[in-house]
Order: sequence, then structure tokens, then C-alpha cells
Amino acid sequence: DGVSRNLDERTLVSFVGQVLLKLAPYTDGMTLKPFTLLGFSMGGPLSSAFALQFPHLIRNLVLINPAGIKVPIPIEGKLVKLPIFGDFLFHVAGAKVLELQVEKGFVDGPRMDAGVKNLKLRRIRSHTKKHPGHKVALLSALRHFRPLVDFEKGFAQLQDQSFEVMVILGKNDEVCKFQDGGENMQTLIPRAIVHKIEDCGHEDVLVKHAKEVSSMIASFANKGVKVEEDSPSRNTTYAEQEEDTTSISDNATP
Repeated sequence: DGVSRNLDERTLVSFVGQVLLKLAPYTDGMTLKPFTLLGFSMGGPLSSAFALQFPHLIRNLVLINPAGIKVPIPIEGKLVKLPIFGDFLFHVAGAKVLELQVEKGFVDGPRMDAGVKNLKLRRIRSHTKKHPGHKVALLSALRHFRPLVDFEKGFAQLQDQSFEVMVILGKNDEVCKFQDGGENMQTLIPRAIVHKIEDCGHEDVLVKHAKEVSSMIASFANKGVKVEEDSPSRNTTYAEQEEDTTSISDNATP
């Protein structure tokens, strides 16, 4: 029925592991070989938890505007957590509450691209109308899924892993609100490469800055990968692409 009340990230991570095992026979075992794992927003703590539980499967880890950092909870977040009242509010006006949050994800706010806004609104209305469990699962996650707001100890454990870690942060993120310009992530994972993008909100990494972010991910994921000399296409080296991305990144510390 689309309802999910799974609150334990280890159970969720184990489920992902089972999916990879199921896919292995159909992908020549590719799902059981080290790969680059990317986590955006709530996927940040989830992908990090997966990487900590199955480090042998991770070649590189990319975190983009990850949730999991302790930030002040907005008033609407406190209201929906209230017993009975929160359930009633989310049941009656849940879709509207989600729609009002759309502009918050973009640095241009009310001036954001109309096409992008309409697409986001259509998706919200479709999810809440066609999937009865969508609002229930979302409310449950907001209330009980602790890694969503407190995964700092998990992030810190990434410091001791063998795989590379890159963090991409929008400097104008009003959803996760990285304090001190993202210095908290650099403190938690000192060895991580941290990119901070100017004029970038929580979801602008997927739209306004999609090309720049894609370039960062590609160069990071291909770091150390050899390219055949007779290959018809040439992959740009990590160092060369770093030069291209320095204009939008004021902190890229290896």
C-alpha cells in the first residue's frame, strides 16, 4: 500500500545490499564490484551508512547537500511532530505544506524557473494522490528517522575508511543549512574533498548547477581510471577538471 515505517538505517542498508545481490546474476556480478556511491539530501546519511557497513563495495563516496547535520528545526517541522495535531495537519494539508516548501529548495526562491517549479508541484500532487502511503511514510521519517537530523557520528567514521570521499555543498542551502559555510563537514571528515558552490540552494545542484556538479562527480569517480590510448573519446583528467571547477568552488581540499 506504499506505507513504510522502517526507522532503522541498518535495516534499510541491508535491504539495499540484498537488492545488489539479487541483481548480480543479471549484471555479470557488476553490483558486487567496488563502485562510486552518490547520496543527495536524505540519501547522504543512508549512502554513508551503506558505505560504513559494506566498505569493500565502495570505490568512491559522493555526498551532495547531505542531511544528517544538526540544524535548527523550523516551526513547521516542530508542528508536524506533535501527536494527533501533526497527524491531522499532515493528513488535511500535507500536500499543501510540501508545495510551500518547493521554493525553499532553490536560491532564487519566488523567482525560480517556472518550468522547474511546475514540475516539482506536479510530482508532489501525483505522489500524494496516487500513493496513499506517501504522506504517512514521509511524516514517519520526519518524526522518527534519526539519521535525517543527526548522523554526525556516522560522517565522522568515514574519516577512517579506505575509500575516497567528496562533499558538494550549496552555499545558499536553506534546507540543510550547513553552518559556518560547511566547515562542520570538513571538521567531521578532514580528508574529504569539499566543494562549496556559490549561488546554490539545496536543489540547485540538480538544476541550476547540474553541469558543474556532473563534472565534479565525473572527474572524482574517474580519478585513477586508465583510459585506452586508442579510445575514440578522451576522458579529462581529474587535475584538468579541477581547474575547470575552481571558479565555482572556493574550497577543494584533498
